[in-house]
Amino acid sequence: MLEGYMLDWAWLMGSFFIGIFLGCMTGLIPGFHVNNVALIALSMSPLAVGAGIPLSAVAAIIVSMGTVHTFLNYIPSALIGSPDGDTALALLPGHRMLISGHAAQGVAYSARGSQLGLLLSIPLLLVARLLFGTNPGLGLYELSRDILPWLLLAISIFLILTETTRLAWPRWVQASTKWARLPLPKPKEFTFHIGKWRAPRCGLAF
Repeated sequence: MLEGYMLDWAWLMGSFFIGIFLGCMTGLIPGFHVNNVALIALSMSPLAVGAGIPLSAVAAIIVSMGTVHTFLNYIPSALIGSPDGDTALALLPGHRMLISGHAAQGVAYSARGSQLGLLLSIPLLLVARLLFGTNPGLGLYELSRDILPWLLLAISIFLILTETTRLAWPRWVQASTKWARLPLPKPKEFTFHIGKWRAPRCGLAF
């Protein structure tokens, strides 16, 4: 029994180190996204299981890789100036801090934000386990499995109807869907200070 436990622990620790290495690669290399590596890992999981590698090890690689990626993916956009799709919105503030000689401070703020998100995700993970898991748990996933495609479709339609930035579609399409626009509360903008820096305006809907 102890040997089996040590073997599982060795697989888990080895998977964590592999995921940390891959997360560093995807976070520091512009254009090398974590989703590409995760897709490759998922597609190769049957081969890994056939070779004797536990499926939990593949999952540990993906989880650790994604966690490390969130801590490091801001560095290329702040220091190199080559962001990917997830950090394109942070390009201009990062460049302003880089020009003024405070790029390291911007990277530190990004790391603190990732750390805060990681800490907040732990209680949310426990709540999700109790809601959707079984033994213990309410088993909502199994209950909603049949209606899950329709639920995702309804959420997608809601996001499309509440989209405020409409594309330049043909006029007949805009006229036919004009009735479907849902009125949303107007966001209020405010600014807040972080040390000597003034953060950009943020919008909140009330």
